[in-house]
Amino acid sequence: MNAKLLLGLLIVAASASAQSTTVVGSGSTFSNAGVVSTVDPACAASVNTWCARNVRNNGSVGITTTYARSGNGSLEFSGPNGSSYKSDFEYYLDPTKQFTLNSLQSLGYDWFRSSSSGALSRFAPALRIILSDNSYLVYEPTLNGAPKNTVFDQPTDSWQTVSFGNDGFVWWTKEQTQLAYSIADWKVGRATANNFFLDGTATVVGFSTGIGSGWTPGSFNGAVDNVSYKTSQMDVAKSFNFEVARSTVPEPSTYALMAAGLAGVGLATRRRRRV
Repeated sequence: MNAKLLLGLLIVAASASAQSTTVVGSGSTFSNAGVVSTVDPACAASVNTWCARNVRNNGSVGITTTYARSGNGSLEFSGPNGSSYKSDFEYYLDPTKQFTLNSLQSLGYDWFRSSSSGALSRFAPALRIILSDNSYLVYEPTLNGAPKNTVFDQPTDSWQTVSFGNDGFVWWTKEQTQLAYSIADWKVGRATANNFFLDGTATVVGFSTGIGSGWTPGSFNGAVDNVSYKTSQMDVAKSFNFEVARSTVPEPSTYALMAAGLAGVGLATRRRRRV
């Protein structure tokens, strides 16, 4: 097969597997020293936009170059030792884009835990499904080993890629015991110890990733990238790649062209003077 044709087929195959959106940040983080959770006011009312939310006790989150993943950046999270820190990054769907839990086919993300973290070794950034009643279905890597619901230590200083569908174990924030069940189980329907009931007709309004809330004692440093989801109404998954805005400093080749242009201007000026 012709090499160019093969390359073209590979590019088409890659583009068909996911629709990637680049989320551009400034390279800085949003933090809040207060004990009451807050949201970044720059994006508080936005939909279809990633925004720092539920940030407290010196937790911080932002798109930086500290733990670059698929490009020059990723979503960096940190929390200091000795405080009940928390920080989330959340994406709320436009009402016309919301869907039922039954429609959800897959979720995924890349996460990173730095060895500089002092929090218990089982902790890693979580991925959450936001429901219309403001509750969450929470995926935690530590509960998704074998056997399920068994706490496992998490690797450090290396990126981990997670992808799951109905087999992913998630716990509901309205479940008193915080026991995780498969997404398939939740779709069928489950009652909680608090007498709440959830099934596949629940409306999904967004997605969240974050750290903290009970991760004391101990600090945390890490990151998330390439958050993705797919529903039965979508041909391909939608993926979010977090990147830092590129510098506007000219490339070396641009400097060379500028120098050549200035030299030409100088030469023309000298010729006019001689004339």
